[in-house]
Amino acid sequence: MDYRYIQNFTEMTPFTEIKEGDQGTIYYRFFPDPNLEPREYVLSLTVDYIDADKEEFQTVYFNQTIEIVESQSSQNSRTFFGRCLMLALLAAAGVGAQTFSKRFGGKKSKASAPSASKNSGSANEWLQDTNIKGGASSGKKASKKA
Repeated sequence: MDYRYIQNFTEMTPFTEIKEGDQGTIYYRFFPDPNLEPREYVLSLTVDYIDADKEEFQTVYFNQTIEIVESQSSQNSRTFFGRCLMLALLAAAGVGAQTFSKRFGGKKSKASAPSASKNSGSANEWLQDTNIKGGASSGKKASKKA
């Protein structure tokens, strides 16, 4: 098995003095890096200490395999945001499909605007007395009346 350091918790140095023959407890909270994947890890905890003669010692007080699991709350939020992302993607796909069908689909008949009946005159009736083609006086010079 390959052992390597993933995270080091040596940031706390309590410098608590414990007299010879006494016992002491040190409260030390640590949290694993949130980027660690949920799986099993080997956790080794040691304490370094110096005796009255200035000799340095190190004692391993915990050396076991632990399992890091994902918290239930993060699973719920991950599920929620995953579903929101899925809905957003489905909505985008629907809008894209609608746009695609409008752009490349067959021409649909458009509702025609109400037009003047054929009995009321030509379609360019409103152009009469103008110099624009289609009017009654088009192609002819307008005569001026004095």
